[in-house]
Amino acid sequence: MILWLVLTAMTSIAAVFVAAPFLRDWETQAPPRERDVFLDQLREIELERSRGDIDASSAEAAANEVRRRLLAARINDSLPQLSAKERAFAAIGVAGVVALGSVGLFALTSGQAPMARDEREIAAVQSEPQTPSVEEMARRLERRLKDDPADVAGWRTLGWARLQTNAYRDAAAAYAKAIELQPDAADAYSARAEALIRASQDKVSEEARSALDAALARDPKDARARYWLGVASMQKGDRNGARDIWRDLLSEGAEGDFAAELKRRMSSLDGDAASQPRNDESAMIHSMVDGLERRLSASPADAQGWIRLIKSRMVLGERDKAQDALERARRSFATDAEIRQQIEDEAKEAGLR
Repeated sequence: MILWLVLTAMTSIAAVFVAAPFLRDWETQAPPRERDVFLDQLREIELERSRGDIDASSAEAAANEVRRRLLAARINDSLPQLSAKERAFAAIGVAGVVALGSVGLFALTSGQAPMARDEREIAAVQSEPQTPSVEEMARRLERRLKDDPADVAGWRTLGWARLQTNAYRDAAAAYAKAIELQPDAADAYSARAEALIRASQDKVSEEARSALDAALARDPKDARARYWLGVASMQKGDRNGARDIWRDLLSEGAEGDFAAELKRRMSSLDGDAASQPRNDESAMIHSMVDGLERRLSASPADAQGWIRLIKSRMVLGERDKAQDALERARRSFATDAEIRQQIEDEAKEAGLR
């Protein structure tokens, strides 16, 4: 705005200076007395030359100069003269041309800067992300939930966001808050179970299994809970149970990535079955495990031996025998809480409770 005011003032001053000559009542005709003076000068030059006061060349130069002035006076006499009204219109016209020309030139030259600026601003806006990232959305939700901790949907959304950013412990905590506020939502339990399982590198812990059971108690058709229940079955050595769960999910119309994951899991089971040892090898392995069990019966104070026995029975799919080995190991170290806890932890990792 200030720039326009300055330019307007400068344009007005320029227009006044241009129009001023048209407003002044200039004397455009040489007065008759001036012409007479020129003629008298010519006569005097001629007289001086005839008397010999000046030489011929000087007389001729002086006469030519006087004639030039006289001619100029006569040309001015022949020019048409403007009236006062005509001079006023001429002044307005000239001033208008100057003003419009100045404004047009400014618009032509300065208009490029705002356009360039606008283009830069548009480019800057376009280069910015139009939607916040999942991480940014999660941070905003966390700030908002501090002010509104009773927002169930907010906690569920935060849990989902933290799952997407691989912050599994935070996701489990968010779903736990949602469950506190809405304890009958089966999908919140299964989502929390998934977060816990992923936080444990896909190992189904006791806490995760409890969340799966809670989800299925509220909704036996919860697909996510059933999928992870299949994973738990596989980890316990129950391959057939895992296959049955995943096959049922496929038959019920699982689609897209979920169906592909189910098929991958089932293919891995088939691959494991194909890699099982032949009958003679299997017999040899069972013989070795049975021999380990006999040795432990004779010398039960071998914590690592009991751990190997429990894991071997689980690998062979002999869950009942593995459970029996765990009970015997507990009795063997009834007075040593530290070793007994170590055996318990290894058994849980193998899939026993």
